[in-house]
Amino acid sequence: MGKTYSIAHLAAMSYVRDKGMGGEPFYKYVCDEGAADIVAEDGDATVLMAVTAKRQRGEARAPEFSAKRLQRIATCFLVEHPEVDSLRFDVLEALIGTGATVTVNVAEGAYIWER
Repeated sequence: MGKTYSIAHLAAMSYVRDKGMGGEPFYKYVCDEGAADIVAEDGDATVLMAVTAKRQRGEARAPEFSAKRLQRIATCFLVEHPEVDSLRFDVLEALIGTGATVTVNVAEGAYIWER
């Protein structure tokens, strides 16, 4: 039986690699407050990324997110990883269009924390 992949997650991993972010293998962080679908490194910053997918209808808008929810997830991550000095939470939305196309829409730095 074949493996099933999320088109949004594949688009996000491609975006992360194209930006030159490290920290492979990418992994998902889960806590009681929610989840970050990808954890990567961008220079000195640890990057948490929430990934969603939606069908593209009309013009692309900035991804929607709850800043308070991102902050709660980031706080849980920081408690478990006290070695982190700089953290950024990005929100990536994979917009699925016609003709099997995917447009990546990112709110970079939706939440930022520095020691």
